[in-house]
Amino acid sequence: LQFFAQGDSPINLIKCAWFNDWITESQAIAPSYVHFPLLTSPDGLIIDDGRQLDWKEIEQTLQSTHCHHLNIHAFADPKIYAIDDPSSPRRIFESTLRCIDQARSALPETPIIVENVVSRAGGKLCHPYATQPGFFHDLIQKSECGLLLDTAHLRITCLEQGWDWIEIIESMPLHALEEWHVCGCQIPERDTVFYDSMPMTAEDWEITVHVLKLIRRNSAKVPKIVALEYGGIGGKFEWRTDPEVIRDDLNSLKALLDSLNQPAKGPPT
Repeated sequence: LQFFAQGDSPINLIKCAWFNDWITESQAIAPSYVHFPLLTSPDGLIIDDGRQLDWKEIEQTLQSTHCHHLNIHAFADPKIYAIDDPSSPRRIFESTLRCIDQARSALPETPIIVENVVSRAGGKLCHPYATQPGFFHDLIQKSECGLLLDTAHLRITCLEQGWDWIEIIESMPLHALEEWHVCGCQIPERDTVFYDSMPMTAEDWEITVHVLKLIRRNSAKVPKIVALEYGGIGGKFEWRTDPEVIRDDLNSLKALLDSLNQPAKGPPT
């Protein structure tokens, strides 16, 4: 927000968490939209911070901000969907469809997008089926929703599952890409696993450039929103909220996105 207030920001839209004070402050400075903490579950959509689901409040937030769509996280709790249960993929798919139908019934005029989340080794955090390209292809074909691609989530999942990220990303239904989250992945000090919302690394820029190449050659749709994610709200994020990191990564991402509007270079003559 300081960058906007100082006229020193290369971006034109602020991505906000669903906190009214932050939304109000952000909207007073620049156009803003909200990323909702909605998760799929067997019992319908839930909010990951424990709040009760209030469709009227969600609708008011959508109408009062620059939201293009309603986002849903495709989450499959491995405590509910056992990795070794052959019925888990079918049940995950059916419950995800029910959650999308629930959102459509509540907000029939609002487009819906579904985001890939992280699945760690051994199926921890999320059943890996709910992060795979085949799941998203079938889901989008059946529900006609859009894709929210989080390349940091995809990269961490591939590292944890031993998958090839190029193969996975090129197999995703990128024809339905509506929003794209760009984010750094690193192993913090005194930890052993990768986390997102970190400064961008060479590997993170590599995957970002790869997606841009897919967009340039029409193998992926141009998304309505490209959001850089870094840090967050609250004490647990204070150690990774360096303003210079935000400034540098924003400028680098903006330069890459601007290159999409430049003619592709032909072969040397």
